[in-house]
Amino acid sequence: MASGYDLRSLVRLISNSDAYQRSRMENLDEPTRRDAEAAFASAPVRRMMGEVLYDSIVLGGHLFDVKHEAGKNMKVQWVLEQIPKTRAGAKGTELAMAAKGTEMVAMGGAGMKSNRNAYDLESALEVDFKAVLNSGKGDDEPEVEEMEMVSKEQLEAEEEMKKNQMRRGVSYIDRYVKAIVDDNPKFASAMRMASPAAPSHFLRIFGQPPRDALGQFRDQSASMRQALMMLNGRVTQEASRVGELEPVYPLVAGKKPNLTKAVQLIYRELFTREPSAEEIAEGTEIITAGETPRDGVADLRWALFNSHEFRFLP
Repeated sequence: MASGYDLRSLVRLISNSDAYQRSRMENLDEPTRRDAEAAFASAPVRRMMGEVLYDSIVLGGHLFDVKHEAGKNMKVQWVLEQIPKTRAGAKGTELAMAAKGTEMVAMGGAGMKSNRNAYDLESALEVDFKAVLNSGKGDDEPEVEEMEMVSKEQLEAEEEMKKNQMRRGVSYIDRYVKAIVDDNPKFASAMRMASPAAPSHFLRIFGQPPRDALGQFRDQSASMRQALMMLNGRVTQEASRVGELEPVYPLVAGKKPNLTKAVQLIYRELFTREPSAEEIAEGTEIITAGETPRDGVADLRWALFNSHEFRFLP
């Protein structure tokens, strides 16, 4: 009232109070911790929402834009292709191709069916908001660019079609095709993705509701799938790796490397604070223990991404 009901003054008063600035208490038994939080003697911690956690990993790992120079991160991938056989006894082009499938480099082709990458569980449909807004100029309804997602029903339909072909005498030859790709991923913000995401996507595993019925609320409980996604998921692995276009790269692989400054930068980017002397020593030890300094930085980042301090907020 004394401030004239000024909202900024109210926020300043609350944020500068002793109760608001309490930190969390470590190594306490559960009843003591609850009593301390209820009495405002310590701050409760909460895990970040799936969307916030996803964007924090992408931002901390510099994945909103490409971070590798073109051609510096080439990888070999083997993709399973299924080629329909010709009639019994026929020796068509498909059979000749299948016989030397492991020697081929090209991917795709007429009549072929590729398997889907089970490792890439973080990709989702991204909404192009600029295209939506621009396409709506002068129209009653904006035209949204068509995006295709394979649903469970479509997968079942494909499987049923394949079974019908098998009944008619059509079978398939399996082969692995080698593809050399420039593995330089770029991730979009969770706020720009079509919602809800696919059932196996990072966001769904971290509690995003399917929204296919009323009364479905976000699941805040932890699960083993979430732990495995953080430990082995693609977004965490890509965020941990060091690219040539990142600010930390010259500090570990430049002409004048400085591991102390590298550890300090990593802590500022991931924890928004300066590391202690002990943390600098531990981080430097982890970096030097890697096969290369870049591998060591990836190990340090991976450990910090999976720490409670990164995933939980007071």
